[in-house]
Amino acid sequence: MVTPTHSKAATPAAHAGSENDIIEDMLSLVLAMAPGFTAELAKQADKQIRAKWAGDRPYIARRSGEGSSERNAQIKADYLRGERIALLERRYKVSRSRLWQIIKS
Repeated sequence: MVTPTHSKAATPAAHAGSENDIIEDMLSLVLAMAPGFTAELAKQADKQIRAKWAGDRPYIARRSGEGSSERNAQIKADYLRGERIALLERRYKVSRSRLWQIIKS
């Protein structure tokens, strides 16, 4: 469980989350960033999240658009330079069908 070690004026840079527990890490960051979010609220959130997700490995998706436009432009450029699709699949860790979607966009 999260034990706040920050003052209310703590900044996100001062957050001391956990490397092994995503819930502790997130709640610690919220405590550092949101002065109105108390340790008691963090405790309640921790309990509810663990009740719902304990034992699972949830997927955390990247936000759409973050960094993908540069990557997609590079994929198109590589393809136009003659790079093989199989190589692009390995290089960018993207499926063949997704590569074609990017190339044709």
